[in-house]
Amino acid sequence: MYDLSKLTAEEKEQLKDYVNAIKETKKAAKDLLEKAMESTNENSLGGSRKDMIMHVSEDNEDKVRVPDNIVKFAKKKGATSKVMTMAKWLSGVGKKIVGGTAIGKNYGTLILDITHQGSEIYYDTESGKVEVNGQKIPFNKEAFLQAIQ
Repeated sequence: MYDLSKLTAEEKEQLKDYVNAIKETKKAAKDLLEKAMESTNENSLGGSRKDMIMHVSEDNEDKVRVPDNIVKFAKKKGATSKVMTMAKWLSGVGKKIVGGTAIGKNYGTLILDITHQGSEIYYDTESGKVEVNGQKIPFNKEAFLQAIQ
């Protein structure tokens, strides 16, 4: 603890200014966070997670949710249809892609998370190889779902 009684009047005023500035900053941050949470426009600051949707087909019953960063990585590598197919297979068993990243040379491998930072699926966008829970599998629904279980 500091002994505030030894501060000069000028130092006390400075300290009050600092405390007020911190309070104003905290209030502004709280207001900004509340605005971000209310936002539904994905282009605005802090768009809500519900906006990270990509449709598999035009049929509303046939849509799956995939995090925006994964969709962007997949688009860059021309792997959107494969990623969305895996997401559709997962939704059929009550699971979904909740996160992930791209790694490797030229970010050619997509890591897809089914659980928080689970890294359950590795998809090599250049060779088309898929690894699920440590098992190398062919890209087909039966093998995929068997490895997911």
